[in-house]
Amino acid sequence: MGYEFDYEKCLRKFKECGKLVEINESSIIWKNTENNFREVIRVCKKYEVPVVVNSDAHFCTLVGHFDNAIRLLKEQDFPEKLIVNADWNRLYSFITAKRGNIFG
Repeated sequence: MGYEFDYEKCLRKFKECGKLVEINESSIIWKNTENNFREVIRVCKKYEVPVVVNSDAHFCTLVGHFDNAIRLLKEQDFPEKLIVNADWNRLYSFITAKRGNIFG
C-alpha cells in the first residue's frame, strides 16, 4: 500500500534541512516503484537535492548491485555531483559537516 505525498513540498524541505534522498535498489526491484523513483529523481534534480544510492540487499548476492537505480538516474541526466556516495571525498565531507570528524 502506498501513500501519496507532495513531491515538490517534501523534497524542497529535504533540501532546506540538508537531508539526503535514498535511491534504494531493493525497493525499485521488489516493490515495483520505478515511476515513483522517476518522480523523486526529477524533483531532486530540479531543486538540486542530493541523493545516496544503495543496494539495500536482502540477499548476499545482491550486495553492491544498484544497476536499476543508476539507470533511473541516467535516464534523467541526474548530476553526478548530487550523488553523495559516488565519490569518497564528497561522502566524507557530507558526513563530517553533519557529525564532525567521526573517522578519528
